[in-house]
Amino acid sequence: MSLPKSTVKMLAGIGFLALLASGCATNRSEVRIGVTATTNPETGRYAKISEVRDLRRFEVNPSNPSRESLGNADEIKDPAITGRAYARKRNGFGKALGDVFLPEGQSVSGVVADAARQALREKGYAVVEDGSPYYGGALPLSLDIEHFWTWIRPGFWALEMRAESDVVMKGEALLGAPSQPVHGEALINAQIAVESNWQEVSQKGLSDLVEKMKAKLRDPKN
Repeated sequence: MSLPKSTVKMLAGIGFLALLASGCATNRSEVRIGVTATTNPETGRYAKISEVRDLRRFEVNPSNPSRESLGNADEIKDPAITGRAYARKRNGFGKALGDVFLPEGQSVSGVVADAARQALREKGYAVVEDGSPYYGGALPLSLDIEHFWTWIRPGFWALEMRAESDVVMKGEALLGAPSQPVHGEALINAQIAVESNWQEVSQKGLSDLVEKMKAKLRDPKN
């Protein structure tokens, strides 16, 4: 006896969700993301990243999956751990499981600082670091990271994977105002959340952040 199409679809969906639930999503993955830096422009004014603060607030079991979270209450008190965390895994029913970290040596603060450096270069500023003879006179830009997170929203046939960031840029000489909030985002759909998917959507969100930062910067020729 054949089953109605609606029943077949329902059972297929249940099987799909069960597959997600039984996967290896309970572990901690290390997935690199970052900005491919371009060289400084030959002409232009000098700029520097003067400070980066990671102000994200982590929770253990937030009702909203878009909030930064970890499964261990002790870990959310350790900046060395939270500083590398940027995504939380969930099964097909939305239950929080493992998480996604940047590899050792990387941090969210460093990734966002690199995004700002790239935005400055693309705008026409030459970015200098401490030790450069131009560092003292370079225009300063500081960054407050209020939100930087990637998460999934389960669907019947596919997962929605979303990356969002909220960063406050400070530096009136570069911005024309005391501060400017910037919002970056990206969205992809996937059948299952594997490491390449986490990397893809987070990388797209980072690229969008660069563009949004660049749009807030003043033209160095003005």
